[in-house]
Amino acid sequence: MGKLDGKIALITGGFEGMGLVTAQRFIAEGAEHVFITGRRQELLDEAVKIMDRKKVTAIRADASKVADLHTMHNIIEKKKGGLDIVFANADSSPQIPGSKRHDINMRAQLAGHLTGIRHAELEKISAALNLPPPLEEGRHNKRDKELLPVVQSFTSKSMSTAIQEAVSAARTTDLTVSGDGTWQTRGFSSKHGAAALVSVSGSPKVVDIETCSKTCNICIGAESLLQSETAEAQAKYDQIITTHQCGKNFDQPSGNMEASCTLKMFQRSQKKYGVRYVKYVGDGDSKTFSVLKKQKPYKRIEIEKLEDINHFGKRLKCVLQVIKRQCGRTKLSDGKTIGGKGRLTVQIFSKLCGYTGFYTENIMISFDNERLHSAKKEHMRKQRKLVNLSATNIDTSEEDNTTASDADNLGETSDEDNAGQSDDETSDEDSDDTGDEENDDDLDQDVEHLYYNPKSRKWKDSDEDN
Repeated sequence: MGKLDGKIALITGGFEGMGLVTAQRFIAEGAEHVFITGRRQELLDEAVKIMDRKKVTAIRADASKVADLHTMHNIIEKKKGGLDIVFANADSSPQIPGSKRHDINMRAQLAGHLTGIRHAELEKISAALNLPPPLEEGRHNKRDKELLPVVQSFTSKSMSTAIQEAVSAARTTDLTVSGDGTWQTRGFSSKHGAAALVSVSGSPKVVDIETCSKTCNICIGAESLLQSETAEAQAKYDQIITTHQCGKNFDQPSGNMEASCTLKMFQRSQKKYGVRYVKYVGDGDSKTFSVLKKQKPYKRIEIEKLEDINHFGKRLKCVLQVIKRQCGRTKLSDGKTIGGKGRLTVQIFSKLCGYTGFYTENIMISFDNERLHSAKKEHMRKQRKLVNLSATNIDTSEEDNTTASDADNLGETSDEDNAGQSDDETSDEDSDDTGDEENDDDLDQDVEHLYYNPKSRKWKDSDEDN
């Protein structure tokens, strides 16, 4: 007897590959009947020929379409009355309207571009998530050429809509925009860079983007043909160089990429959208505004610079931190150091320089506050007991020295002193406990003097900096 004796099974995509092998195995294991589905009737007929026709029924249907699912249900219900096993072998991702491309494949490819990864990395991610692999590399690269125009078209529509919303919110075609740039790698040696402009009227949205590239991947790939030093390779190289659209569009230092991209976006704003960017919110240390002021993208229009408050606060904080580090424990004109209670602390940085890192520091404070508060109280109690015990020992030693001259009463005096010493210690401990309860408010104030150092991730007493 087989494992599937008397069972009714449905295998989607059962006309080839894994689906066909599974159908054959089900029949070998004793399945009463197997239904296989597929989109192409000729392939279904060929699959039925190599199996037992009495036990196999082919249904032309697309498992991703609801109407075809109803058709499959009616045929199975009429012929066998139901199912025991469903083997979903065919992909269930719907096709893109007007295309034979499957949605999941295009989404995976687009996600790779948005996250900056290529085909090899997509394969690794799919394997780690136990997902089917992406399209093979040749088809993947071919789809890239098809995907790029679609993305560019959608991007243009999205930015045009953002411009219309900004004009409606500002009630004028003279807009205020915020801009910033980025590079592929840190520093000013990157081969690629980009900049974007964002509307500040209404809901902020990207209104334009521009990229700068100092190299072209196609040119670099074509140059490898010249290594063979053949006439055929030279002809192929010449063909590629003359027909492709070169991606290299920038020859200046990488540090000028942000300013160059922003200038291009300002210069084309009237032709592209019918608007002017008359106010610019940008970084204080950027070359962008000086370039805009010098080049004057609009005739008889002076672009106004609005300082980026967050960036200004970050720069101010950096400058103050440098000054504090340079001063160290050197006393200033008022005889105190620059740090410490009521001086230049982390709290002062946060108030003066905005909220950069402020919430993170407060989370750490809330997380550790209770533990440190209790630890501080316990530490203060132990310190007081040690001080009181030392004072008691000093008083006892003085009494011993005073009575040591009487040799005859030495034993009696010692016993009395020891008894007195024990009584004193007991009374001192009682007074310590009472004092601890009375000084809880003082301890609370001591704990408030603590501040969190984000660099060392430790709490410090502000008095230690003085």
